[in-house]
Amino acid sequence: MIFKDLKKIDQKKWKEWFDVTISKNANQGYGHTRLHGVDGVDLNDLIKQLSPYINKAHQDAKAHFYEEFSIDLDPLSETRYPNALPIKQHKGYFGEVFCGILIKHFSTICANDWSIPAFLFRYHDAAGEYLYRLKKGEKIGKNVPGRTGSDFIAIAIDDPSQEVVSVLGGEAKCHKKWNSTIANEALEKMSTEGSAPVSLQRIGKLLLELHGDEYTHVAQKLRDASLAIGEAPIPRTDLFLFFFESPVTYPPSQIDVKSKPKSHTADRPLQVFEINLKGAEQLIEELYKGMD
Repeated sequence: MIFKDLKKIDQKKWKEWFDVTISKNANQGYGHTRLHGVDGVDLNDLIKQLSPYINKAHQDAKAHFYEEFSIDLDPLSETRYPNALPIKQHKGYFGEVFCGILIKHFSTICANDWSIPAFLFRYHDAAGEYLYRLKKGEKIGKNVPGRTGSDFIAIAIDDPSQEVVSVLGGEAKCHKKWNSTIANEALEKMSTEGSAPVSLQRIGKLLLELHGDEYTHVAQKLRDASLAIGEAPIPRTDLFLFFFESPVTYPPSQIDVKSKPKSHTADRPLQVFEINLKGAEQLIEELYKGMD
């Protein structure tokens, strides 16, 4: 599983970077975790600790785009994936990876031990086409169409039986400023989705390709859930992440910590991560420009 071989970041480090507040409402199946960047946070230290996770998350897509679009692997190349993509795309990618990092370091409302079979970056053909045209010297704009499908998917597996006991479907937003409209629209959209995330079958295929036959049973269960009509046989938890830079001085939370947001109407658990950090865009850009 992705991140399995990476050493966890010590909780002392998280406390050096953020004031962390964790709230849970078990009756509503709602969890809210707020990470508010401390004054004078050491961005270089944060970059150093997060870099292995960013590199690991994009390892599969990097190899895929090399095969599909002949995108350079040379560390000195100016058309490398994902380094050479615009900042807007880096922000989108970071949000998805940060979902995975946070669920491995902080508890969620369902308290499951989540595993991340894969990230879905290889399916972002628009990124490969952008870098290919950049490499060929073609005139290109500064925007890359986003990848369709699920932002982030994790699963919880019962070790003895290898049964998939839960699925986590995530939506991530990274913006310079907090935006309530964007947050509410994302939560509303998430609420309309079925219990099986739209990219669940792709996750099953990648699970077999990247991790081998030991997960054949798990991959089949994900396929069955994806093909099921109506409610999928695997319960789902929703995850929403909003990472933003300003305002730096703000109320304890932009999203209610005690009750589920009204814009989330689905009858299933919701976990929110709200992260506010001065220098957020600088952090993301330096992480992606400095990738191996």
